[in-house]
Amino acid sequence: MESLYKLKHAEQHFKKVVVTHDMTKAERDECKRMVTEAKDKEAQDPSGEYIYRVRGLPGKMKIIKNKNASYATLTDNSKSRYNKKASIR
Repeated sequence: MESLYKLKHAEQHFKKVVVTHDMTKAERDECKRMVTEAKDKEAQDPSGEYIYRVRGLPGKMKIIKNKNASYATLTDNSKSRYNKKASIR
């Protein structure tokens, strides 16, 4: 998996190759269950401020909660950390 970046610069014939982790049937089912759970959590979030994603290696996957980048652009820009005015003391 460490040398997969080389496929980006390979011949056209090899650019269509897709490589994924080899998972057992139980691991695939667990992954699908976790993705469904993450989608449910995202749908239940009324504010839309967070997105939920499944990350990790097979057998060690977990659901993570990230700030939604597009949420910041939809809300008031004065609350953004990039638009704060520096206070002069």
